[in-house]
Amino acid sequence: MLNWFTKDAPIRQKFMVLAAAGGMLGAVNLLAATLVWLGSAPPLTGVIAALVTITAVTGMLLLARTLICDPYVETVVRMEALAAGDLTSPFPHADHTDCVGPMSTAMTTFRSNAEMVRTASDHIEEVVELLTEALNRLAEGDLTHRISGMPRGENQRLAEAFNASVAKARDHDRRCAGDRERRAHLVGRNPRRLRRPCLAQRTAGRQP
Repeated sequence: MLNWFTKDAPIRQKFMVLAAAGGMLGAVNLLAATLVWLGSAPPLTGVIAALVTITAVTGMLLLARTLICDPYVETVVRMEALAAGDLTSPFPHADHTDCVGPMSTAMTTFRSNAEMVRTASDHIEEVVELLTEALNRLAEGDLTHRISGMPRGENQRLAEAFNASVAKARDHDRRCAGDRERRAHLVGRNPRRLRRPCLAQRTAGRQP
């Protein structure tokens, strides 16, 4: 009975049980007072009945505080710790099927989401560091640097796009260097070629 009351009964039903128990104890007290008033029982019976019912109600409320309030308070404390960043401590009363159990289940979901956010934040910092280093190397004219160690997922596309762009820029730089070498070679063999006007220039110069 206590296990059902603690773990399974919804909070509204818990208070209905408490109200019913309090009503029955009050009925016992009322019955004793009626018997004393009718003269069917000595006055001491009413006193004893009052003391018993007062003690029973007090004990019932103290027990209810432990069975009802403690799980809720412990769950709230764990929620506050979760909000503060504690993602490792276990969630209490996850086996309850009353209102406390779904709260613990919801906190498990919140923890999973928080872990995903923390992981994503760590990945973002790593991505920023890798891209910053790569761009600084590119600004210095280093076309050999490639991004490696990029976190998996969509971030990998950034690394692939950067590496492909730098590779194309390096190929273009090599072609330009080859063209400069060929021009320098031609100039070295015949320097007058650079000073010789082209056919169109000579033809234009002869026209009146």
